[in-house]
Amino acid sequence: MSKKIYSERDLILPALLILRGNQDGLNTTELKEELRLVLTPSGHDLDILQGRNDDVFSQKVRNLISHKTLNKYVDILDGKYRLNQDGLEFIENSKNEGLIEMDDDYINDVDGDEYSADIEKNDDFRDENAGFEVADKSIALDNIYLSVSDLKRKYDRLRSGITANTLKLDDSFQRNGDIWSRKNKSLLIESVVLNIPIPSIYLSEDKEGTLIVIDGRQRLSTLFDYMDDKFRLSGLSILSELNGKKFSQLVGDLAKYRSKIEDRSLHVAKIRYGTDETFIIETFERVNTKGARLNAQEIRNALHQGKSTELLNTISDLYYGSNEIIDKKRMKDKYLILRYVAMRLYYEKLQRNSKVEFKSITDFLSFVMKYLNEASDEDISKIKNDFIDSYNRAIIIFGRKQAFRLGEGKPINMIVFEMTLLIVSLMQNKSDEEIKIALNNLILYNVDEKMKELDVNYETPFEINIKYHRDSKDNIEERLHWIKQIVE
Repeated sequence: MSKKIYSERDLILPALLILRGNQDGLNTTELKEELRLVLTPSGHDLDILQGRNDDVFSQKVRNLISHKTLNKYVDILDGKYRLNQDGLEFIENSKNEGLIEMDDDYINDVDGDEYSADIEKNDDFRDENAGFEVADKSIALDNIYLSVSDLKRKYDRLRSGITANTLKLDDSFQRNGDIWSRKNKSLLIESVVLNIPIPSIYLSEDKEGTLIVIDGRQRLSTLFDYMDDKFRLSGLSILSELNGKKFSQLVGDLAKYRSKIEDRSLHVAKIRYGTDETFIIETFERVNTKGARLNAQEIRNALHQGKSTELLNTISDLYYGSNEIIDKKRMKDKYLILRYVAMRLYYEKLQRNSKVEFKSITDFLSFVMKYLNEASDEDISKIKNDFIDSYNRAIIIFGRKQAFRLGEGKPINMIVFEMTLLIVSLMQNKSDEEIKIALNNLILYNVDEKMKELDVNYETPFEINIKYHRDSKDNIEERLHWIKQIVE
């Protein structure tokens, strides 16, 4: 990372990126420390101010606040600065204009080393469901039309505490910056008014008749937010008379636009309750949203909102910036967290000789989210603390460049990630050296050293296990059996 003398203007974008990664906000001192880690000031920026105990760089950060440079982009509450909608738009515009050299990957590089939180390319976050058979190869799907006001009425019923026959949005997708700019929101409203075709909304129905939004969350969220007066329209060229208007201000000559929004019918594809969940996820994974297919974790997060999603959010929020587990986009880190929790539960069930219902990895991960939603607060706390303690200790033992990889410099391997945490958790009372030996023994379990010497293409049992149908029931149980033998 090149060294330079920073101007106050240079600090705006990295400050906003840091705040985007900290949902709880930062005070001036905390923001100063984070910026120092990210930007590693040098030269004149490190000169100590006359009569002061701090340096020029610290003063520049304080100027961001005292000069109210950040005020447009942040909300201030209890002395802490939190990124607002204008701040998100500033980041998005900077990205579009090619101004961001320091987006997420930049923030991840704050320690100045070559640490990369990338995951192996074959670990593409699509569940491996090899061999899974769907009994009924047709999907029970209804094509219907619902007005915006009908959908919002169902959504408002949920917000009022009613649990049946509602509409459920997964709001956690907004936690990772997956939120439209005000201009894009305004353009959607304009399109609705002008009767321009809007992509279909995909829903899944639960046993109480509640419709869970799988695809179309941002569209519906935008419509509902506008009807709740959460933003003003801007940047419209066709209906320029609506610029600056909130929904409640569509009165008089503008009242016709209000009616067009409320009465606009949207095409809804609804999967009926009772459809196999693995089939639901396989189906929705093929839905195109702005050119990107939904992944299994995004769909699971929508289907199983509750304690499970709160747990994943809580753990994810603990690790950001240089401490990020892996890229948070598309819920990749939540996928890894859930997989470890699932493997920990699978291991415990095997030790108790409990029957493990396993049709596919998708089915099992969905089962785990349902299990977490019904767990006690005490059990949720134990699961959270187990992950945090195991992950933090693994980083201490192996270091960020080596942890969860099949070799230094290689990407994170998903199976090594969950198996490492499982070994650390099961051996929490053992020394660091014993844990290192245990993991090494797992990777080299049942290796034929003679064959390895004779055949350059020789694959170890562990390599075979994670390369071919890694998520099959047999391969998962084989890995857990190896761990049991090694740990004991």
